[in-house]
Amino acid sequence: MSTAGDFVPPMFIFKRERMNVALEKIGPVDAIYRCSKSGWITEDLFLEWLKHFAQYVNVSTVDPVLVILDNHTTHSSLKSYKFCRQNGIVLVSLPPHTSHRLQPLVVTFFSSLKTAYSKECDLHMKTHYSKIEVTDIAELFAKAYNRITSKEKGLNGFKNTGIFPLDRNLFGEENLLKCQ
Repeated sequence: MSTAGDFVPPMFIFKRERMNVALEKIGPVDAIYRCSKSGWITEDLFLEWLKHFAQYVNVSTVDPVLVILDNHTTHSSLKSYKFCRQNGIVLVSLPPHTSHRLQPLVVTFFSSLKTAYSKECDLHMKTHYSKIEVTDIAELFAKAYNRITSKEKGLNGFKNTGIFPLDRNLFGEENLLKCQ
């Protein structure tokens, strides 16, 4: 999400060897779908997400953007660095153990999304009298995502972390000591 409250469509990563288009069924508009053996992001998948991001926000070296990330190792490959440098993307990695206070998505979005997705799953199981199949995930996620994604959440994510507008006094020294 951005300081203007806009959201880049998500990337789904399924734990499997090969992609199947049925996994994309009724998912969020413009989302991208990939697979990895572990189900986790890899350096190559992060590069794919960066390309998706760059295209979606129309970034350039003339009009660069700042991307705030946790410090996961997949975010620091040479290929990603080169891509970002060539395309006007500046990556800032948060210090360890601070994302619960400093990462806008963590502060205002993920908890609401998790709750909304859980409700969609419960409703699906009650109305279909069956378990959730992997091909149901994108549709259920889209319902939750579309319901809770808002400009207000985007704006508040940056405000509540003191990133934008900048608030150097949001956290006292005692708060920062708890992050260690």
